[in-house]
Amino acid sequence: MPPDRLKIAVLGAGSFDVGPSLLSDALLVHKLDGVELALVDSDEEMIFAMADLGRRMVVRSQLDTQITAHTNREAALQAATYVICCGAGVPPASDPSHTGAIPHGLSGVEGLALSLRQIAFIQQVCEEMKRLARPDAMLLNLADPLPRVCQAAHEAGVPTIGFCGHSLAAYKIIWEILHEEKIDYPFEEAREHIDLAMAGLNHLTFALDLWDHDTGEDLYPRLKELAADGLNADQPLTASLLLDLGYLPTAGDHRVRDFVEPPDSPLLDDEDDADPPSPKAIQRRMDLLRAAAAGKKSWDPLLEKPVWARPFDLVAAVSFKRPAAFAGLNLVNQHQLTQLPRGIFVETPAMADPKGLRTPKLDLPEPLVPLLTRAAQLTDTILRAARRKSRDLLHEAIDLDPTIPDKAQGREALEHCLTNHADLLAGYK
Repeated sequence: MPPDRLKIAVLGAGSFDVGPSLLSDALLVHKLDGVELALVDSDEEMIFAMADLGRRMVVRSQLDTQITAHTNREAALQAATYVICCGAGVPPASDPSHTGAIPHGLSGVEGLALSLRQIAFIQQVCEEMKRLARPDAMLLNLADPLPRVCQAAHEAGVPTIGFCGHSLAAYKIIWEILHEEKIDYPFEEAREHIDLAMAGLNHLTFALDLWDHDTGEDLYPRLKELAADGLNADQPLTASLLLDLGYLPTAGDHRVRDFVEPPDSPLLDDEDDADPPSPKAIQRRMDLLRAAAAGKKSWDPLLEKPVWARPFDLVAAVSFKRPAAFAGLNLVNQHQLTQLPRGIFVETPAMADPKGLRTPKLDLPEPLVPLLTRAAQLTDTILRAARRKSRDLLHEAIDLDPTIPDKAQGREALEHCLTNHADLLAGYK
């Protein structure tokens, strides 16, 4: 490898859902030339097939780009400038059957157990980065729970940016309420006609301003009127919070529910909550990947559901002089959101170019501050608990978490979690 070749390590690149999309962004969309993509996953068959798929994309785009495959991190992290953590291959969340907690998402004790495992994992990655990667190496994180993982990496001394596209769901929700017609990603028609300013915490961002792009009309009065009449784009919790707080949560019911008391009525199923694919479905996916990697089939079916998070947009902006605008990046709060504590990770609009990142200074509407402050406090408490291996702070986190209505049951479930995940969570006192 030439000494000046930019190296980008992608941890968890063997994920069927994430890997092809990231390869497409790097090699077909941005056509990053002269770099090395070091793909990492513990699944040897999957990661070598993914690397072959990447090499096909390199040929299609006529690039001088090297694709390497690794089943451990060390060789991939050596001299890397960027490390993308996808979350795939990261230790799994606790089994809900053992937690007694809400069996979905990042809520309750299940979310707490996932957070502790992910924090332990990312701390290992950061220590390896400081030892092996370039001194200025940056972590581009996609792994959930994103603010907690990002905060842990930042506190470990690694420059970190978090990427999540779920706030883009605001375009879908708003369009479907205003027009009563379905719209799918990338929500092009909505994004052409609606201007949004969004900010908050990951999975808990709000549309602060909402205008008609062509006329400049404030669309919030009409949106609230329709929501009051019962239109909710199949997002009843989101619509309820819009009416209660005056501002729309952008990421949809299955994200915002991780920050509020459980609703009285069950929410509609979300594809993120679907059962894991069956062995036959996994085999079909693997057969498709192998065929695409070998050039026997098109890779287009692998890209039908692209990842909304776009870390290669930032790589292209900073290292290849292709400025980019982000509707929301997760960055350390230095001055972006004035009412929230400095040093936590917040999600705000950002511009990126070779000079770095620029973010606006925003004032949050007062009705949103208590909810966001409590969520930030919960993240801080979980991180302090992880650093100190403190059961007392974990109990404090349970007390702060509105998704755990029965605190005694939550503490009991926590003990099961610590036992079941002793491989990473030993030593809590």
